[in-house]
This record gives sequence, C-alpha cells and structure tokens, in this order.
Amino acid sequence: MKHPARYGWPAFLVAAGVAIGSFLLRGYFQPEADVPEASVLSQMDFEASGLTVIRYDEQGTPGFELTAPLAERFRAEDALALLQADFRLADRDAQGAWLGRADRVEVSTDTAPLQMTGEVKLARENENLTLRAPTVWLDPQARRAWGEDTVVLERTGSVVNAQQFEADLEQSAVQLSGRVSGSFRPKTR
Repeated sequence: MKHPARYGWPAFLVAAGVAIGSFLLRGYFQPEADVPEASVLSQMDFEASGLTVIRYDEQGTPGFELTAPLAERFRAEDALALLQADFRLADRDAQGAWLGRADRVEVSTDTAPLQMTGEVKLARENENLTLRAPTVWLDPQARRAWGEDTVVLERTGSVVNAQQFEADLEQSAVQLSGRVSGSFRPKTR
C-alpha cells in the first residue's frame, strides 16, 4: 500500500471536496420539519358541513355557540364564513340567552367581532323583543352588538325603524339613532 503522501495534491483536493460537499448538502437530505396544522389550514380553501364553534367563558361553561350547516374558507378572504348560521349567546344573569340567525357569519380571529350579513335576526329568550337588520356586528366577549344599516325593532304592538343601533346585550338595552320612526298599536281588550 502506498503512503498517502505519494498521491499528492489531487487526492487532497478530492478529500477536501467530499468534506465540503457533504457539509453543504447535509441540510438538503434532512427530513422535513413537521408543519403545524394551524398553518396548513390557513393556507387551504375548504368547505365544512355541520360546523359548531363554541367559545367558553372564564368558568368553563359555553358562553357563545355558533352552529351552521355549511362553512367555507377562502385564502383571499382570510375569514371563515358560516352559512345559514344560528347562534346563542349565554346570559350570565340567567334572564335568558340571546338567540339569533344570519345568512352569513364571518369569523376572522378569536377576538374580533363577528360580522353577520343577510337577514340577521337577534332576539332574547323569555322576551318578545326582536331585532332585524341586514348587517350586524357582534362582539360575544364584550356582549354588545351594533349595526349601521336599517334596523327594525319589533315588540308586541310596536315596530320601530332606525338607521343605526347599538345594543348592550348584558343590560338588554338597545340605543337607536338616525331617522328613528315607529308605529304603535294600543292594546285592546
């Protein structure tokens, strides 16, 4: 066997090339890192059926429930859209939950208000008060709703129309503004 020094510079250059090449290519042959599911979903267009979204309050009880027979998400819109959605906002003081329905509900983040469009209906259990509007913003955590489109407030014997509204769902109070008008039917015996 020949002594390594007898092979000269060509052998040294080949050995150095193999060492440097393996160092540079080591990242290329490593297994891919796991991609979190959340980032995979954020890059997908998808449809889901029978979707229920539940947000829990501090005590661990369902504070807000949103149910829809169909949901869709498109990357270009960057929001989850629930179609023909029903929702229930639990009441902390047990006077009755707020119930509602919307043709489309857009959910963008966990803390952002929900944008409800289409024929939106909002009513409180155990009360005969119904609010209808084409667009409603609902913040389940702050327990408030508002809208800047025509709103109709109906109660037995009365109908009130306005251009804007803001509702404190905790106190069950609705403030109307902008061309407020109404009609009232007196109770007859």
